[in-house]
Amino acid sequence: MELVTVSNEVRQYVRVHLCSGSLLVLDPYHLNGKPNYISNSFPLNELTHDYSKDDRIVAIRTGLTAIDVLKYLLQERENESVYTFSRHNFFNTVGTANLAKGKLPMKSAEAIIEGEDRGQLTILKDVETVEYDADTGEYIMKNEDNEEILRADWVINATGVNLHLEGDLSGHPLIHSLLNKRYIMPDTSGGLSLNVSTQL
Repeated sequence: MELVTVSNEVRQYVRVHLCSGSLLVLDPYHLNGKPNYISNSFPLNELTHDYSKDDRIVAIRTGLTAIDVLKYLLQERENESVYTFSRHNFFNTVGTANLAKGKLPMKSAEAIIEGEDRGQLTILKDVETVEYDADTGEYIMKNEDNEEILRADWVINATGVNLHLEGDLSGHPLIHSLLNKRYIMPDTSGGLSLNVSTQL
């Protein structure tokens, strides 16, 4: 294998182990660059944005990434108006065994239930689109009939990383190059499929 650096230095290797680091996050509603939109919610301790306790904050999705965001907003920041939604509004199953993969810890489930019981957390139904209203500076959640469900002050993208490698990969030149040369390809279930014959 030959790897070429940005300064056109060529280095040869017998085997390459690809450690991609942090991949792009999904942007299902094309909101990147909009005000008060947090495109990447991690690390949580850097979510020190200038929102107040009574701002309406929406976390997109209900997976494990969203659970972390919701717990942070409800418990650490004590926000009073937190909302979330996903296509089916399903949360992960609570795991009873220790470090169970993809399972929701009991403490996290309790935090979500308590937040909803207090009226602090609302799970939105039938959200089809999210639009930014530049005139009011609000995000509008709409259903499939284009009817407003909610207006919010902030949106946090909690969809997680883009495991299907869709979108602009210019920030990951090595992955971009390997995809173009078809040494690797996105796997249908997420992540990468590798060509064994190339020793990647």
